[in-house]
Amino acid sequence: MALTASIVGFLSISGGIVDCLRARSGVEMTPNVLKDVAAQLPLITDSLEKIAVDGKNGSITTEEQHKLLPVVTGCLEQVTTLDNLVQDLLPPSEDFKSLRIRKSILRDSSRQGLFLPA
Repeated sequence: MALTASIVGFLSISGGIVDCLRARSGVEMTPNVLKDVAAQLPLITDSLEKIAVDGKNGSITTEEQHKLLPVVTGCLEQVTTLDNLVQDLLPPSEDFKSLRIRKSILRDSSRQGLFLPA
């Protein structure tokens, strides 16, 4: 059961990360490394979902589940750290929208020779 609980925690956090990154896909301000994460994290998620299903239906023995638990727990710790980094690196959506508007205004006003303070 501990394996399944760790996988559920991982899926919950990773799903939030992927949703956040997809919402900002194609945005200039998204670092390339996060674009890579958005592409690769769903692959890890799919694998862990399959492991969870196999664990529930008995395809994975209790011994194998005990061997997998430290790996999945490590993944959970890493994705939690990643979630914190994403939250620090990317502004909330409402901040992002206002930042894009402000950047657009500054770009337009610089074309007209105007300067708007930050």
